[in-house]
Amino acid sequence: MDLRKIMNIIIPSILLLGFIVYTTTGIIYRKHFYQTKINSVVIKTNDWLVNSREYFFSDDNHVDLLHPWGNKILIGDSISKPAGSNIYRVYRKDKYGVYVFFGEYANDKSN
Repeated sequence: MDLRKIMNIIIPSILLLGFIVYTTTGIIYRKHFYQTKINSVVIKTNDWLVNSREYFFSDDNHVDLLHPWGNKILIGDSISKPAGSNIYRVYRKDKYGVYVFFGEYANDKSN
């Protein structure tokens, strides 16, 4: 086998492996979000994946949410979500420092 044939095998194999890892990781994060009960305040975020953002909460928990574009969740917001649901509610402090309902969102690809 010459180098060209080897590269024609190796490069597509690496791309396929990367796609499989990327897809599997997304499935794992969606399942974790669905199973996790959340009732905490966002203290930190991390944008390490292209289409999601990792949120860290004051109770040492964290989740990845898909497509969190806009001001859906900011540091300091309170998040509430029952286990077994993709729906989460966001509460944001008003000018008096009291948490008020800001919005309700679903963690799916349509967000």
